Amino acid sequence: MKIETGTVTMLRITEVPGLDPIRVTLDDIGPSQGRINIECYGEAWASYWGGMGGKTIAEFFASCDNCYLISNLASHIDRTVFSGEQFVERCQKRICEMRRSRALDSEKAREYFDAADDLHWCEGTDALVNTVSTNFLHDIYGQEWWYGTDEDSKAQHPKRTYLSRIIDAVREALQQLAQRAPAQSIQRQ
Repeated sequence: MKIETGTVTMLRITEVPGLDPIRVTLDDIGPSQGRINIECYGEAWASYWGGMGGKTIAEFFASCDNCYLISNLASHIDRTVFSGEQFVERCQKRICEMRRSRALDSEKAREYFDAADDLHWCEGTDALVNTVSTNFLHDIYGQEWWYGTDEDSKAQHPKRTYLSRIIDAVREALQQLAQRAPAQSIQRQ
């Protein structure tokens, strides 16, 4: 059994508007190798990188974009999720466009606009299939309307949005630390 000791940097980030305190643990394991653990409100995300181009974990993390970091920290979170509110908004926009192009008369457009307004509670395409007259969606999206509605019903997953806000706070804290202290303060050990 081999036992090693190292230096780990821990940050507590507080007073970020709309977020609970964030705890970050940075571990520079070796040259261009490091791991990060981020905790906020009982949830935790962690990742390891074995090649960081000669950077410390703090430098590397601060230089990456949120999409890349989220895919490493929380690959299990889908990019998008069905949103009934998003679907209603885009469906009504499509109805208005159809009315402007005269593909729908004013009475049909009003009827469909009101019918779409009742769909904000839907939690997926299955709910649409089981509760809505297919004539309504057929007229707006075509014969295989369930494929057309898929794009109009997607919104960024709220957990990705939440994690993105946390990553922004961590990045800002790391950048402030790098400006405040000499480069040695967050060096690999």
